[in-house]
Amino acid sequence: MSSQNNDKSRARLIEIGWVLAGRFSELELDAIMQARDQLQDYLRASFPQFQWQLPLLYKPAYFRGPSAEAAPLLRDGLRERDSHSWDFALVLTSADLNSYYKAYTLAVPSQALAVAVVSLSRLAPQSELERGQPPDAPSTVLGRRLRALALHLLGDLNGVPHSDANNSVMFQPDEVSDLDQMQDYHASEQDLLAEELADIADVRLEEEYTQPTNLFVFYLRATWRLRDEIRSAVVQARPWEFPFRLSRLTTGALSTLLIMLMTAEAWEVGMSQNQPFITFFSLTALSIASIFILKRQKLLLRRSRRALTEQTVQTNVAISLVVLLGMLTTYLLLFALVLSLSELLFNARLVAEWVASGSKPIQLS
Repeated sequence: MSSQNNDKSRARLIEIGWVLAGRFSELELDAIMQARDQLQDYLRASFPQFQWQLPLLYKPAYFRGPSAEAAPLLRDGLRERDSHSWDFALVLTSADLNSYYKAYTLAVPSQALAVAVVSLSRLAPQSELERGQPPDAPSTVLGRRLRALALHLLGDLNGVPHSDANNSVMFQPDEVSDLDQMQDYHASEQDLLAEELADIADVRLEEEYTQPTNLFVFYLRATWRLRDEIRSAVVQARPWEFPFRLSRLTTGALSTLLIMLMTAEAWEVGMSQNQPFITFFSLTALSIASIFILKRQKLLLRRSRRALTEQTVQTNVAISLVVLLGMLTTYLLLFALVLSLSELLFNARLVAEWVASGSKPIQLS
C-alpha cells in the first residue's frame, strides 16, 4: 500500500471521487456523466502538470429521501474518500439539501474534510428560456451547471477566494441561472489552485512512516506542516460568528449572567478573587466548554478502522480551533456586555456597599 501511495505521489496524481448517493433519474445520470467528462477534459487541459482521475462510485444505500441534511452526506463522503485514498470527494444527491440561512442550498463544501455535497434537485432547467436558443437538452443544461458548480467547489476546497466576475467559476452564485455564466478559472485563480494542488500531490506524512509512530509526535509534525491549511480552514469557518450562529447557547448564557448580575453573592465572590485566579478560571471554563461541545456534537474524527492521516489531523485541529475561538468570542462578547451593563447600572460605591452590607440595608445617601 505504501509503495502504491509513493507511486501515486511521484506521478502527481489527483483523484476526485464522485459518490452517487441514492437514486437518480435517467436525465440526472446522463447529466452527471456529461459533467464528469467535461470536468476531466478541462482539468487535464488547464492543469497538465497533474494526472486527473474522477472515479465514480454508486451508493444507492445512501438515499435519504426527498430532503437531506448535508452533515451525514459529508461523513459518507469522508468515509469513501479515506477508504479509496482519494484527494477529494464530491457527493451527489438528488435530494434537496436542508438550508437554515437561505431559501435553498445548491452545495455544501467542507475544506477541513476535503469533501463537498451537491444537490441536483434545483439544477435542471425549469423553463424553455433557461435552455437557450436554440434550446439545449435538459440533461445538457444540467450537466453544464454541474460542471461549473464542481469547479467552484474544487476552488472552495482549496481555499481559492470568490470572485466578483460572473464569468469566473469562483463567482458566488445566488441563483441557479448564475451557473450558466460561470465558465473558467481566471488566471490568478488558476495559479493559486495549481499551488494548492501541488502541495496535495506531495508525499503525505503518513506515507513517510514505515513503522507505527507516536500519536503526539504525528499530530505535532502534521500540524506544523499543515499550518497554512489549518489557518485557512479556521478563517473559512468564521468562528467570530459563533455567538450569533448558536444564538440559543448565547441567549442561555446571557440570561444566566443577568440573573447573577443582580445578586450580591456573585459580586462578593467576584470581587474577592485575584487577577491570576480569574484568568485561570476563565481559561479552564473555556477549555471545558469547548471539550464538551466537541464531544457532545461528535465533531472530531476518530481513527477507528482507518490509519491516522494528515487529513484527520488537519480536520481535528481545525475544528478544535474553530470551537475554541468561537467560545472565546462568545466569552469576550458576554464579558463586554456585562461590564457595560454594570458600569451603566451600578456605580462603584453602590457595589462596595452592596457587598459589605450583608443583611443591612444599603445607604445610597
